[in-house]
Amino acid sequence: MTITDLPSDIYYQREYSALYEGDGEHFEFQYSEDSSYVRFSALKRRIQSIAGQNITEELYDLETPYGYGGPISNSSDTLFLQRAFSAYREHCKAQNIVCEFIRFHPFNAVGALASLFDMHFPERQVVIVDLAKNTEERRKLYSKTTRNIVRRAEKNLSVDTTSVQLSDFIEMYYETMKKNSASDFFTSKKTTSMI
Repeated sequence: MTITDLPSDIYYQREYSALYEGDGEHFEFQYSEDSSYVRFSALKRRIQSIAGQNITEELYDLETPYGYGGPISNSSDTLFLQRAFSAYREHCKAQNIVCEFIRFHPFNAVGALASLFDMHFPERQVVIVDLAKNTEERRKLYSKTTRNIVRRAEKNLSVDTTSVQLSDFIEMYYETMKKNSASDFFTSKKTTSMI
């Protein structure tokens, strides 16, 4: 499964990034050779403190706006990408940018090229469901255990969406996160305000 025009995805739109600029600013850098390019974009924020210690030096970090992103390119040429990332690092150094946190778009092929990054590791899995397939086709892809769980759930549970209030959902969300000992990421107001 692929997206043929990743740059047109909402997560790569300037207007989307603007929604999250608050205490930061939009940052963009593009490296090109002939018709090949790599475009980097993120939110740039001043680092005020580290581990409770105020920082007087003017240093910045970059972060993907809420959702997905990461550098995008129309090239898969490894040598070109290495030159692009080298130029990007030099640009960041000149801007006093010392680190970046990227949430890679699940269809962004650059995200799979771990060797381009100083530190790259998966933190969470993204589940993608092909809605072009009907329910039966999708369920054939599930493990036997998952298919049995879904069958039992359909037999024993019912869903009523006519009388559910948002406040009930939020309360159930917090209870579930607490029961599962979820990290602060899933229980902070910033995260839950997106619900």
